Amino acid sequence: MRRALLLFIFLCAVYLLTYSGRITLNDEAEMYDITSSIVDFGDRRYDVFNWFAWTRYAPSGISDPNSLYPMSESPIEPVFILSGTPLYWLATQISGVGLLHTTLLLNIFISALASVLIYRYVLLLGYEERLALSAALMLGLMTILWAYSRTYFREPLALLLILLTAFYLEHLRQTKKPIFAGAAVITFLLAYYTKESSLMVVPGLLLIMMPNQWLKRWTDGVLLLVLLVTVVAGVTDVFANSLPEIQFRQYKTGGEFFRIALHGYLISPTASIWATSPIVLLAIPGGWLFLRRNQRRYVWVMLVVLLGLAWGHALSADRHWIGGTTLPPRFIIPALPFMILVSIPALEWLMQHKRWLIGIVLIALYWQFLNAVLAWQEYPDHLPEESLNIVNWQPALDQVRYARPFVLTPVLFEKNLDIAWVRTHVPLWFVMFGGLASTTLFLLWRDWRRRWLWGLPVVLFVMIGVGLKLIYVDPAYWGQNQALIAASVELDQQEQPGDVLLLNDPLYQPFFFNYRLFDKARVVSLQTSPGERGSFEQVPAVVSDNVIDLIDPVARRLIDALATKRKRLWLLMETGPFLPWAIRPIERYMTEYYYPVAEYAFDPTVRLLLFSTVRAPDAPPEIALDQSFGEGLLLTGVTLPLGTTYAAGDILPISFYWRALDDAEQDYTVALFLVDETGAVVAQGRDTTFVGGFVPRLKAGELVQDNRAIQIPDELSAGNYQIWLRLYWFENDTIKTLTLEDGKDITVLPISIQIGK
Repeated sequence: MRRALLLFIFLCAVYLLTYSGRITLNDEAEMYDITSSIVDFGDRRYDVFNWFAWTRYAPSGISDPNSLYPMSESPIEPVFILSGTPLYWLATQISGVGLLHTTLLLNIFISALASVLIYRYVLLLGYEERLALSAALMLGLMTILWAYSRTYFREPLALLLILLTAFYLEHLRQTKKPIFAGAAVITFLLAYYTKESSLMVVPGLLLIMMPNQWLKRWTDGVLLLVLLVTVVAGVTDVFANSLPEIQFRQYKTGGEFFRIALHGYLISPTASIWATSPIVLLAIPGGWLFLRRNQRRYVWVMLVVLLGLAWGHALSADRHWIGGTTLPPRFIIPALPFMILVSIPALEWLMQHKRWLIGIVLIALYWQFLNAVLAWQEYPDHLPEESLNIVNWQPALDQVRYARPFVLTPVLFEKNLDIAWVRTHVPLWFVMFGGLASTTLFLLWRDWRRRWLWGLPVVLFVMIGVGLKLIYVDPAYWGQNQALIAASVELDQQEQPGDVLLLNDPLYQPFFFNYRLFDKARVVSLQTSPGERGSFEQVPAVVSDNVIDLIDPVARRLIDALATKRKRLWLLMETGPFLPWAIRPIERYMTEYYYPVAEYAFDPTVRLLLFSTVRAPDAPPEIALDQSFGEGLLLTGVTLPLGTTYAAGDILPISFYWRALDDAEQDYTVALFLVDETGAVVAQGRDTTFVGGFVPRLKAGELVQDNRAIQIPDELSAGNYQIWLRLYWFENDTIKTLTLEDGKDITVLPISIQIGK
């Protein structure tokens, strides 16, 4: 137990030295988004990552229009997502630690536990402790499990649970105690609800329980035949051309990518399981030695698990067989510990030949070190130009010169390491965890037995807490952006239960993944609008005078669905009127179809807007007017869609209808006031030019509907109030007002607003 504890702490410390603290792929972000939703709102709906999820799960943009939060729900198996909730919840309770920073520790603990489990497994099989310890270090530091400890993928947990199932089955085989059968069933169910594809390893797991008399030498021929068929299927299209296409839930079988996938998983010299974790090649001599000793059980188990995963994913993963811009073969990771188990006889031989052992260990460590300190995108980015930066570019799968060490070694000296403490300039992180790793390695080597060793877990977790606080301000998450922090603080002061903050664009998604400075409002991201452009030079994908054409139909449906269930919506903009090339379709849509209440501008790229969700009428004004402003502008009417009676704290929406008699000479700003019976201003609307600033200057004959709103103060006394209106502009830093026919510059609307008790 003491050795297992030291092993766990050592591996955690090493993993923390290369901890990236960031999500780079959509699959990770998708699962993290649901983890946060479970803790924050008690559901499995996408919100911060909604912009991506709706393209996959809810093409209409909404899953339940009658729900308070109509975003789509995740269909992903729940166990891994739930496993991250304790860490996320803990981060919400501790000030000054990043939410995502903390949650990303999950696979560090899982990967270290998997290595400890292989240590216990080797001991269970009757081998000496030094072999068990060596096998654990092989799995933890000499396979791609090290690199995956930095991620928020499910595969490390699937590996752990499948291995734990096998561990209990081995206990059951040796002891015949039913409790281990129950434990195996429970752990496999957890594995299944981590990844349904865990079903692919069932035949291999059942072989652990196979009676010895069934494991005869002649049966080795069956495995050789299966291996031969696999090789043929991986290098030719003999089978691929005859495979039928079958759709089952999210899985699609077919032959189009079958050969490529099988080749990539098992044969490719750059992407296969042995190419990215070459230490598992020891399973070849290890398996041969097992067969010579007439010990074929785990050789069979390894091959059936490996082939089950490879064939299963090759048949069902279709074009997604490689798992995105990841370190391949992601889907085959659960086979790694079984390959390590079969490597034991070869490892025994190596431990008697130190030079060979040292050379192989150094190569294996360097191989994985590259994967664990560089961003995975570096590999496709440094492939030849004709690859189009695609990780599964066919020549890169077939030619040894594109193996990761050959491509990435030069990058190691050109790029910053993808490590959190490097990115945030916190060398103390390296000192803490480097010291802890060195100490625990020394204790493992010397086999010290001291009671104080049991205090090391406390040291580990205290160091993690200190480290997370040190890297809190992380540029990968806009942590240094004071404007975003100020916007979050403002929202925290004004939020109400059920509030939603819409992100106009996914740009600031990373900030809200890692920092949550408010607790009631829910952040929901929208896709970049097709009518938007990212710079002055960029041409929008859609050009139209109709704002509905400029935004994604999914975004419009989602905004409208959210608006039906709440009185107001917040919108965070990354552009504004100070960036004149920005078109801002979402802001314009909400300005034309709802009522803007307030704006909080923290810098030109961070603007927080509040809208009333009352739907603006598409009809002539309810109250006709004929009020001239100057000689060229006429107020033809107003509409109060909610009438004239309100309570303190309500939002008062009002639509103004303007007609230009001549071309406007200035950009007129409209000021709107709520005034009591003594003439004192008690509330003011948002000062902008017409239509929220989208129509700054009217042309002769132009008609516009200008929607505005006033936030009525919470403590406003009951009584009758008036609405005053003024138009002004700036000239040489001086305010100029537009006068009425009577020479005044303020018009009093013929409306009495009643504020009740």
